[in-house]
Amino acid sequence: MPTDRGLSIMAASDGFVHLIEQKLADTLGPDRYRDFRDALARVVASLPATGDDTEG
Repeated sequence: MPTDRGLSIMAASDGFVHLIEQKLADTLGPDRYRDFRDALARVVASLPATGDDTEG
């Protein structure tokens, strides 16, 4: 369960991600940005799930 501080940090990071995504979309244009996101999703999906980045 996130603490209030954790929730605050999560909200701030969401804001930063939104700014980065907006800058990329503005730079690439909507079609290229969509293609970029699709390609990135395919790369991520192709990575092995090792569990090294998760707890437990």
